[in-house]
Formats: sequence, structure tokens, C-alpha cells
Amino acid sequence: MTGVEAVSNGVTAFREPRTRTARTTLTIIIGILILLLAGIAHLARAYTIGATPPGQPGYQSVLSQLTGAVVGRNFFCYVTIGSILAVLSFSANTSFADFPRLCRGVAESGYLPYPFRYRGRRLVYSYGIYALVLLSGFLLIIFRGITDRLIPLFAVGAFLAFTLSQAGMVMHSKRTGGAHARTSMFINGTGALATGIALGIILVSKFTEGAWITALLIPSLIAVMSGIHRHYEYIRHEIALQAPATLRGIPAPLVVVPMDSWSRIAEKALLFAYAISRDIWVLHIIPEGEEGEDSDLKRFGRTTWRSRPKRPG
Repeated sequence: MTGVEAVSNGVTAFREPRTRTARTTLTIIIGILILLLAGIAHLARAYTIGATPPGQPGYQSVLSQLTGAVVGRNFFCYVTIGSILAVLSFSANTSFADFPRLCRGVAESGYLPYPFRYRGRRLVYSYGIYALVLLSGFLLIIFRGITDRLIPLFAVGAFLAFTLSQAGMVMHSKRTGGAHARTSMFINGTGALATGIALGIILVSKFTEGAWITALLIPSLIAVMSGIHRHYEYIRHEIALQAPATLRGIPAPLVVVPMDSWSRIAEKALLFAYAISRDIWVLHIIPEGEEGEDSDLKRFGRTTWRSRPKRPG
């Protein structure tokens, strides 16, 4: 069921009308998904094909076994497996496109550090990509590159997201109302119940196979994000100012004017500095050993003294 959530995360990337375009895209994806799942289930039962233990010699995925049973081990089989690899690569790319965008939305609400909101040099949300790369690499190292062991983690997170989103849509329809509110509440409520039951089954059956990691990780992430939000709220409360600005007794700033030599540009810089403050320091740097009578410093000092503007009063 991977890829379905990419539509909801990337609604802002669709062309106008965004809602209708996203709905159409999601409908097409769901239709393809139903067709593929039904076909795989039928063929797996017809050829008596089942999953094999991962990480052992001779391991094959269900799709590899189905392809070999239907067409044999020939050129078409390798084309099919290569196509599946390409599709999985594109599916993985959706995470790098949508996860940083999702982190941006969470950061704008104050539940992730604010740097997740900003685009990097390549006009992408770099911090979200960095976080995704580090987490993905860490999981692959821990599970020794056997992706089948990551399925329980993914299944718990995916079905939990499905359940929460469906339940959220029920509350949204109840709050907003409308002509089709009851129908929407029934459909979304049925979906939330179905995915919730599936989530419970996955947690119980796959708990010792890695589902316990997600069961502990999700509450930990919620606690960390709540702590980040409380931190930003505390800072916002500490720097809040209700009184108007006090503009009395403001001291004149110290203005430092770097100057290489006396010229029209230097004169304009000095005049601009005088417009800001009367406490001005002119900074001129020369190489060591050139402080003689004919050095740039002596000529610079004499020229500047003759050309400097008079101070008022």
C-alpha cells in the first residue's frame, strides 16, 4: 500500500484545482492497487506460492516466484524483476519528496525545529532529507540490509496513519456538517475500523519480529515533538512584549567605516556614516613594514584630514 500517502502529503504540488486533481490521482492509484492485489492473491493461490523466510539461501520474493511460475526463468522474467526494481526505486523517491515537505508542515506548527521549514541551496527542504538519509541508513545497518524485516515497522506505521487519518475525517465531517456529512462519516468510520483491526492484528502477530520497535518509537517521537513545542512556546512567552516601543534616550551607535584609500566612494561612505552617528571610527589596514613617511598610511591620513567634512557646531 506504499505510495497512497504520497498524494495526501503532496497536495500542494498538484496543479489547480488541487483538490480535484489529487482526488483523481488517488482514485487511479487505489484502482491499480486493488487490481494488483487481487491478481497477486489469485495467482499465489493458483500456483500454491507463499512467502519464504528472508535472509536464507535461495530466498525469493512472492513476485519473483509468481513470475517464474507463469513465464519461467527467461528474458521476460528478468525484464519483469527489473521493472519491479524500478518501480520500487520511484516509490522510495516519493519519501525524499514528501517526507521533507511533511517535516516542513510539522515544523511550521512548532513540533519540529524551525530549520526544517527552510529550503536549502537546491531549493529543497535539506534538513528533512538529511534526517531521512540518516534514519534510513541506520535502519538498514541495524537490520543488515534485509528489507523484509522492516515490513512490520512499516505496516504498523502505515496502518496507524490510515486509522488516524480516517478517524480524523470522521471528526472533520461531524464538525463541518453538510449534505453528505453522514455518508462521509460512515465511509471514513468503516475505513478507520477496518484499518484499526488490521493494526491490532499486526501488532499482536508481528510484535516479536520488530513491531515492538514502532510501538515504542511512536510514543517516543510524540514525547520529543511535544517537548519541542513546549520549548518554542516557552521562548515565545519569554520574548513576548505587550507595551509599545520606548524611543527615548536611545544612544547613538558606534559606526566603523572600513576604508582602503581616500576617494569619492570613501567620501560617500563617510558622509553616510555621519548621517547615522557622530561616533565614527575609520579603519584602515596596511601590510606590516610599510609605516614609513611615504607609506600609504601617511598619504591616506593627510588626504583624509584635508578632505574630511566639518562636524556641525
